[in-house]
Amino acid sequence: MAKQILEEQYNEVVKYIQSILKERGKGYIDRGTVMLDIIDLPQICTYQSYLGSIPKKGKVKAKVLPEVESAFEKFWVEYPSTSKFEYNGKKFMGERVLKANKQVCLKLYSDILNSWTRKITESSESILKAMKVQVQTIKIESYKTGQNRMQYMSSIEVYLRQKKYEAWLGEEMPVDETVTKKVYQNSTDM
Repeated sequence: MAKQILEEQYNEVVKYIQSILKERGKGYIDRGTVMLDIIDLPQICTYQSYLGSIPKKGKVKAKVLPEVESAFEKFWVEYPSTSKFEYNGKKFMGERVLKANKQVCLKLYSDILNSWTRKITESSESILKAMKVQVQTIKIESYKTGQNRMQYMSSIEVYLRQKKYEAWLGEEMPVDETVTKKVYQNSTDM
């Protein structure tokens, strides 16, 4: 279906170029290649190059600033890979993959940072902290309830696309009261 639409669009382009050729009297079409000898429009256009100019699904190449790419790498490393984790000696099993499509995520991350009016470093640190707060909160809740709440964490692409970090901006890192009690009890036992 998509290829048929592209062929139709290509044919429309060829018809348009043919009309220009008739008007100006220069150039020719040879086996799907349009050769233009028009001074103000020199180019070669083939069906293959037309198809090649359309980005292929899954191969998004993001053009981003080095500082944005560096900030994204930090974010990528910190984001949980799967819903499986260990917290306070307790293991939580999970099979959901939370990291995928790194180039797409880089583009989304770049778009987010470019849309903010703050400096890139401030914006990236805010997003990173919001994500860390959310992950820590999920781990604490999982520990308290005994159920893996990380299963409900969005994949990184959805997290960025739907701006899930916004709900956690400005929040402070949660303190696990169960860990605090254990540390306090151990210090008074001495």
